Amino acid sequence: SDLYCMPFRPDKIVIGGVIAKSAHLFLPTVKESVGDKTDQLFAISELLGKAPLIGAAYRCLETISRSAKAW
Repeated sequence: SDLYCMPFRPDKIVIGGVIAKSAHLFLPTVKESVGDKTDQLFAISELLGKAPLIGAAYRCLETISRSAKAW
């Protein structure tokens, strides 16, 4: 495969964000190009466009928690 990520042999590639809504348009071609016949390599995030906000909130809470422990 010529895909950039394949030399890393990922266990899972998650398609997230707003583009996940259009995965049905491109994912079959991508799966074919990497030889993914098992449907196990790719996953569509259920968070879609909410993922960045959830990630930012998690990071914020993590930072606050560490700061509180430093006191």
